[in-house]
Amino acid sequence: MAQKKCDWCGRYYTPSFSADRDMGNTFMDAMGLSIVTKAIGGAARLAGKRNFCSKQCKLAYEQSKNGGATGGSQEGNSQNSGGGIASGIGSLFSSTTDIFKDELAQKKQTRSKTDDIVNLQFESSVDGIQNQLQNLFTQISALPKFKTPEQKSLYNAIKEKIEFGIMKLKSNGANTEADFFQNKFSKLK
Repeated sequence: MAQKKCDWCGRYYTPSFSADRDMGNTFMDAMGLSIVTKAIGGAARLAGKRNFCSKQCKLAYEQSKNGGATGGSQEGNSQNSGGGIASGIGSLFSSTTDIFKDELAQKKQTRSKTDDIVNLQFESSVDGIQNQLQNLFTQISALPKFKTPEQKSLYNAIKEKIEFGIMKLKSNGANTEADFFQNKFSKLK
């Protein structure tokens, strides 16, 4: 298939299916109307069809057509719809930006938690170690089953600290407590 030029952004693209447009444009070329087609900027295309490289370009074109006209009734519609194309694209970008900001904040928070776990120093008392281990088990159980790479790093850091805490309990002579946490830890794997 031949490449098409997007009527909105001007980018060239290969359409996934454009047989009807190709046939219409071929017919117009055969009738000698291709010069007219190019002269009017594509207005004489088959049945007024336009070429768009993406849904965003088509949406932007439709919004500009509805919101960009300067008529009494059209102005009211453009004001009610939020100001036409600039508003539509702006809201699209702002919502996308918000999503990326949220994801970035979650990644930073997870990395911060991972750093906190890595830098965790166990207390010297058996009760203190047990409380810290219980906190680690609570944190690891709150992680989702399907983890992002940052969550996987946090999961692995918590597992390492739990193993170290169990070893620390054993070295303090608290074998019963160490066995309890070892049993919980073996269920994680």
